Amino acid sequence: LNGDKCLCAFCGLERRVYRKRHLSLINVVLAFLTSTTLGFAFWQKWDARVLFISVVAVFLEEIFIQMRWRLTLACPYCGFDPITYLRDPDQAAKKVKVRLEQARNSPTLVSAHNPWSNLGPLIAKASKSRRNIREKRERSPMASLDLPTSEN
Repeated sequence: LNGDKCLCAFCGLERRVYRKRHLSLINVVLAFLTSTTLGFAFWQKWDARVLFISVVAVFLEEIFIQMRWRLTLACPYCGFDPITYLRDPDQAAKKVKVRLEQARNSPTLVSAHNPWSNLGPLIAKASKSRRNIREKRERSPMASLDLPTSEN
């Protein structure tokens, strides 16, 4: 009920994310039953206003679920937001830089949720893997072949 655990794509810290983006049939049925119950409590008989109340309830429920999903996507530790990254990587990078500077200047730098604790090894691992790929290319037998190039 509290969301699924996942790792941040940037800092690698574990966090909770709600995966549900839209209403399900159960949510619609429950909204209708709730509005029907409230309608009978107020008017003691079936009333057409119950349908209006159920439509409004479904509308508000959909808005709430989408807002909850969207707000939990951004990492609370480093500020990385995958939706913003897909739309505008530069803006996502700016948000992460601001959040990392706040974390660096924060007195909770020794906290278990410090994004700086995982960034160092990630950068070192990335440079090592690039170096290993470059070395493998240089050692491969195909690298020593002089392949013809198409020159116009």
